[in-house]
Amino acid sequence: KATVSVLYWLYPRTRIQMMGLFGGSSSSAAGDKPPFTVLVIQSDGYDWGKIFGSQTIEGREIKVVQSGWEEIGIGPCENYSKDKKMRCCVTVYEETQRNAHKEKIAVKKNPSTIFPELVLIRNEVYTHCSDHRNKLFGLMYSGVPCVNSAESIFSFTERPLIMAELNKLKFKHGDSFPVIDQCYAPSDKTFMYSLPFPAVVKVGAAHAGMGKMKIKDHHDMSDFRSVLAMTNGKYCLMEPFVKNSKHDLRIQCIGNVVRAFSRQDVSGEWKTNTGTSMCEEIPVTPEFQKWVDLVRPLWGGLDIFTIDAIHQTDGKNVILEVNGTSSGLFPDREDEDNILIRDIVLTKAKMIIKGT
Repeated sequence: KATVSVLYWLYPRTRIQMMGLFGGSSSSAAGDKPPFTVLVIQSDGYDWGKIFGSQTIEGREIKVVQSGWEEIGIGPCENYSKDKKMRCCVTVYEETQRNAHKEKIAVKKNPSTIFPELVLIRNEVYTHCSDHRNKLFGLMYSGVPCVNSAESIFSFTERPLIMAELNKLKFKHGDSFPVIDQCYAPSDKTFMYSLPFPAVVKVGAAHAGMGKMKIKDHHDMSDFRSVLAMTNGKYCLMEPFVKNSKHDLRIQCIGNVVRAFSRQDVSGEWKTNTGTSMCEEIPVTPEFQKWVDLVRPLWGGLDIFTIDAIHQTDGKNVILEVNGTSSGLFPDREDEDNILIRDIVLTKAKMIIKGT
């Protein structure tokens, strides 16, 4: 009895198996098809249970469990179960819900165990203050399908990997895919900048404007190099500051729906995503559509991504970067766009259930 008790509390997989031995069941009634469990990793923004509503595919109810990276545990994971959905065990310590005002309500409860058949990832797995890549590796190891793919999400944790793919498109398509000129330094020891000033430096894999500085001249760049030496071996990307910028561009792709937005700073910040800015939707030009068509197949295919660029006063555009599955949504379109994301998940769920 003591051994059974220890196994029950220590190993979530054992707990599930013992439920079956002693008459427990995860189905609502005998003979019912089990629900199809979708894990949504997003601790901010939206209530995905409400967005999905009551959905059924091939007679299976869609069960949505939403939580943040911090509030889940991945494992044990294995590669031998004949039932694929049992290969990755996820312990959920806290679920995320929203009230009528979209304010976050963290529902604390006893840890629950799920075996997700599909995972929608809408939060960054790796930031300047948290690193959950080991959890992502568990999903990858077990072969759990993700939106976007787990392989692409891993690539988006490191800026040079993103830029490497964009550089391939730049080398192949030239001015029709105008990626900004840029330098890469693995560390301060091989640091060299040979492009015009002022410059922008980007340290490591930070997001949302973190880890970026505007450098006025080579004297400031020399000072910055001494700071980079204190970052325990962080890499750095360097590029010219676009002085003749008219406004920022964001090209958003969710499934087959493409939108374009302009963003104009109104607070005096050179980083428009950290200060106050005015955003508006603009037409999708043939140029923007071509960018989307070139980026979409990368990493085996992206379901959700955005392209950030700058529109210059001379009418030309320059691409800065691409963002993946955690891309933020334009407030005036977020309800529609979340439905588009939901439909992508439902389509993939149907393919999984049918085995296609």
